[in-house]
Amino acid sequence: MSAMRNSWVSLAAGVVLGGLIGAGTMLLSAPQSGEQTRALIRTRSYELRDRAETGIQDTRSRAQGMVERMRSQADEWTTRVYNRTQALPEETEIPSMN
Repeated sequence: MSAMRNSWVSLAAGVVLGGLIGAGTMLLSAPQSGEQTRALIRTRSYELRDRAETGIQDTRSRAQGMVERMRSQADEWTTRVYNRTQALPEETEIPSMN
């Protein structure tokens, strides 16, 4: 679970860092007035926020799907093991884990 959380943090950090680098580059190379530049930055920051939110939602949805598939598979395996142990003759000893 922590690996998945680290992936989320890495994704968010990458999005934020990319946005900051892009905004800084835009400021340094802006040929228009300060007011126009601020309006452009505002617009682009909204676009970046929207893209980041969409990416996060997509990633969250894919992760939830993976978790659901893993739970389903674990349940299936648990049922298989249980059924196989029930099919063993009663006199069969199951060795202890110790």
